[in-house]
Amino acid sequence: MFYFSGCINGKYLKNEIKQLSLFISRVKFRPLVWRNTHPYVLVDRHEDITHPAQVAEDPNCDRSITFYGYVRGSHLKPGTKMHLIGAGDFNMAELGVIPDPCPLPSTDKKNSLKKKDSLLFAPMSNVGAVSYDKDAVYIDIGSVNYTKKEHLALA
Repeated sequence: MFYFSGCINGKYLKNEIKQLSLFISRVKFRPLVWRNTHPYVLVDRHEDITHPAQVAEDPNCDRSITFYGYVRGSHLKPGTKMHLIGAGDFNMAELGVIPDPCPLPSTDKKNSLKKKDSLLFAPMSNVGAVSYDKDAVYIDIGSVNYTKKEHLALA
């Protein structure tokens, strides 16, 4: 347990923060056996692929949901049950692999990454040209050059 003597100008004392960071850097984390022996998915996004006519007919019908994300732990096999927190256990109908959105750069003749070679994949994070709102997606296309009306060839 650490005791902080208080904040000065909205900040903790440097010496106390150094002591805490030194302690955290020296902690030996034990591997979690359950996490390493069971597959789990870090979900990046999800889509409801239930036919819209079926949903319009019965809003409480069984839905088909597609999850996109990253498998961690051990291998995930098709047909295994998947637990959704707060919803229960469900069977997976199919499992697919999609290409990595940010593959590692080729190692030939490069020792460092240039800015244009570095990739960032951060969906739903409003980084880059795409930003998300509650019910809309905005794409920033930069500067747009419009043709003036008088320059258009009107037939």
